[in-house]
Amino acid sequence: MSVARVVVLQTAFLGDILLTTPLLAALESVFPGARREIITTPVGAAALANLACVDTIHILDKRREHRTMKAVRSFAANVAEGGIDILLVPHRSVRSALLAHALRARETVTWSTAAARLVARHVLPFPWAMHEADRNLQLLRPWSAVIPTKESAVINLADDSAHSRAAKLLAEVRSPFVVVASESAWATKQLPEPQATSLIQVLVGKGVQVVRLGSTTPSSATATSGVVDVRGQTSVQEAAAVIARASCVVSVDSASLHMASLQGVPVIGIFGPTVPEYGFGPWGKLSEVAQLQSLQCRPCSSHGQAQCPLRHHHCMTTIATAPIAERALSFVNDAQS
Repeated sequence: MSVARVVVLQTAFLGDILLTTPLLAALESVFPGARREIITTPVGAAALANLACVDTIHILDKRREHRTMKAVRSFAANVAEGGIDILLVPHRSVRSALLAHALRARETVTWSTAAARLVARHVLPFPWAMHEADRNLQLLRPWSAVIPTKESAVINLADDSAHSRAAKLLAEVRSPFVVVASESAWATKQLPEPQATSLIQVLVGKGVQVVRLGSTTPSSATATSGVVDVRGQTSVQEAAAVIARASCVVSVDSASLHMASLQGVPVIGIFGPTVPEYGFGPWGKLSEVAQLQSLQCRPCSSHGQAQCPLRHHHCMTTIATAPIAERALSFVNDAQS
């Protein structure tokens, strides 16, 4: 079979989109010479814009421009013009299944747990016991006996402009520094402010500067010695550039964690309502997980919720931050030695 175009369909949350990048990087070796394309969200497009392993990014704005099925069908017709040889669908939603059907690729591959299985030629058993990035790579199995690992991909997320902007934001920050990313799109996955403050105080007390990263602008700007707060001031690529410069990242289960792993930055992932066994933990030699193993109510969700089902949120409010800070310090010291 001659393969001229391979399209990946992933329109989930930013973290899920980032974890398709090892798959995108592997396409050249499996389908040499083929055009490598992805259908993704506006924020996903911004995050992936610098990738050399992607030839075309198709933006599906499912909240605005493409919120109706008529608009989705028109979008699909434009993308499918000239024909799609292979469509890889890691996203399991009904919307993705409908779009996959409209794209009419010669061959579609997805999971047995995905709605798109109804329109796919290749339906693979969902590999529960794998990291999500490695799961995505398994979609290549119908065409390749040797599947690359997520660690084999070298991902540079930020372009020169993003690095330049990051350098300006960090002009007053001396190295080494630790990024603290306490926010998530899901409230229960966020590290509460008292715990974040406690963590930061230990780091600053040990002489390490801290950069706070997130999408939400603080309601009140308070100058704290040793802390540079750039929350609400970075684009997706600029956030990746900030992370790339860090000696260590301490992040909740969110896109920041995956940005660190993809770029080879030491990372400590803080998990509350979710668990890394779902496939979204940090990876790399210098990566660890902080969580309360003893709580019987964990995990309570596969992706987080708006509020704790038991109304106490102990998985995040009682997690000890001093050991997390000490482990981050050890990563900083390792980087300097």
